[in-house]
Amino acid sequence: MGPLWLKAPQRYNSTCVKISFQTQIITIVFGLALLIFLGYAAEASSTSVSLFCSSLSLALFVLVYYFLNRLIAVQRDISERKLALSALQKSKDELAIRVADRTDELSQANDRLQRELLERERAKEALRQAEEKYRSIFENAIEGIFQTTWDGRYLTANPMLARIYGYSSPKELIANICDLGRQIYVDANRRAEFIRLLQKHDIVSEFESQVYRQDGKVIWISEQARAVRNSSGVLLYYEGTVFDITERKQSEEERALSERRWRTLLENVRLVVVGLDCKGLVEYVNPFFLELVGYTREEVLGKDWFGAFVPPHQKQRVQESFLEFLQQEFHRHYQNSILTKSGEERIIAWNNTLLRNLQGDVISTLSIGEDITERYAIERMKDEFISVVSHELRTPLTSIHGALNLLSSGLVDTQSDKGRRVIEIAAESADRLVRLVNDILELERLESGKISLLKQPCNAADLMTKATDMMQVMANRAGIPLSLSSQAIQFDADPDRIIQVLTNLLGNAIKFSPKGSTVCLSVELQLTPSPHASRLNGGNPRTALAPHPTVLFQVKDQGRGIPGDKIESIFERFHQVDASDSRKKGGTGLGLAICRSIVQQHGGRIWVESTLGLGSSFYFSLPLAM
Repeated sequence: MGPLWLKAPQRYNSTCVKISFQTQIITIVFGLALLIFLGYAAEASSTSVSLFCSSLSLALFVLVYYFLNRLIAVQRDISERKLALSALQKSKDELAIRVADRTDELSQANDRLQRELLERERAKEALRQAEEKYRSIFENAIEGIFQTTWDGRYLTANPMLARIYGYSSPKELIANICDLGRQIYVDANRRAEFIRLLQKHDIVSEFESQVYRQDGKVIWISEQARAVRNSSGVLLYYEGTVFDITERKQSEEERALSERRWRTLLENVRLVVVGLDCKGLVEYVNPFFLELVGYTREEVLGKDWFGAFVPPHQKQRVQESFLEFLQQEFHRHYQNSILTKSGEERIIAWNNTLLRNLQGDVISTLSIGEDITERYAIERMKDEFISVVSHELRTPLTSIHGALNLLSSGLVDTQSDKGRRVIEIAAESADRLVRLVNDILELERLESGKISLLKQPCNAADLMTKATDMMQVMANRAGIPLSLSSQAIQFDADPDRIIQVLTNLLGNAIKFSPKGSTVCLSVELQLTPSPHASRLNGGNPRTALAPHPTVLFQVKDQGRGIPGDKIESIFERFHQVDASDSRKKGGTGLGLAICRSIVQQHGGRIWVESTLGLGSSFYFSLPLAM
């Protein structure tokens, strides 16, 4: 189907054909009627009239035909005009529709164009702002930003990068650096490693190196970079950032140095150091702690501190103190006992510290402790010493004072039996007081090293004979025979001090043995460690006997024996098995302490073995040669 203005001529031709056909029919009908009329006229008139009628008829025919044709022509022209106007109107309508459609399309296109132009303007403005923002970031960034070629030339650089490397501007940096590996890196291999990682992974993070500044100063940098490639995978350039981490590195080195110093201190200090987490699990212990408790590090780390190392009777109190310290920082300083692998309790005085993370949260504790077991024992001994000395001094002084008062007041006659007994009591008390003071002074001189040993070659048999001779009178009074089993063993020692030890041990054996029993003194040469090595230095099982030859003395009695809980302590000052012994037996409680000090100064050891009701055996061993 074509447009209307193309259809109009077709309708016009069809109408003209119809009119022409009608005209021809009328003309034929009119001609036939004229012929019939002429025929009737010919029959009715003469030839001239017939001719005239024929001419008139022809003229009329032509005239009718002409007017009919004109009429047809006018009618055709009118029809054509109507058709043309109709087609023109239709064309005008169609054109108006098309114009309206086109106008609408153009309007829409114009709107789209306006929108596109607006969007382009916006995009252009956004791009400009982004470029300005990027340029601002690029120019004012606190890290260096760069683009480099694979062979080590700078394509772009920002001002911070120039400042990091000591240049006044990026332009100067780019102009002066043509080989990064040779001109910038202290170790050129670092640049090669940097490129290798980029080629392998296309990205590198936190790549730390030492580099030269323009002034020759060496600094630390950290680089992050990536490889930029085109759509075909061909490398275009490397781009990334550079941070100056010199201060951080210095801080890390200082912190590492500080940590090494503290670790060295903690590892070598003769104090107990223990780190616990918030649950009380062991995170750290130092070697001195392991030495003290007898465990290995693997046996300690991760263990529950309160369950494994705190005595059961102190566990609840120590746990409560630990929790209060975590929550409120109470109990920074306290004391408690810890258990060694052998079950021994050691008293520790703690100084506790909370360790926190960067957010200030408590993450663990660090406790530094001093083993005050010996100090505690010394303090207790001092208290006991003061108490005992006060008692021991007061008792004879009271007796002396009372006796002198009786004599001076005349209440007792000095010539009477009672008077003589009072004088004897005063004399015995004075002797006891003198012995006590002498023993205290001698023990102090021995332990302080103020008494020098006069070592010389000695014969064990001679020393034993002298000691038994000195104690024979006391033994005879007590009704106790002395048995001597001696050997002529030569060794180096101070003979007077060894005789003092032997007489002290013999005197104790005589005092605590029943009448009629025998006290035996023997000696032997030992070429191997003593079978009594578990009881050394007054019963200290942690000390081992020396493997060199020794001379071993033994004093054995058949007395009452020593309870097992007293074996470890009888060599301490003023320590006696029975507190009443000092009054009944006349001892000061310092004899065995003096013996131990003398033996130890000779490099020897002293110990005791005893069975209740059967007696005791005191041993001391001395090296053959000093």
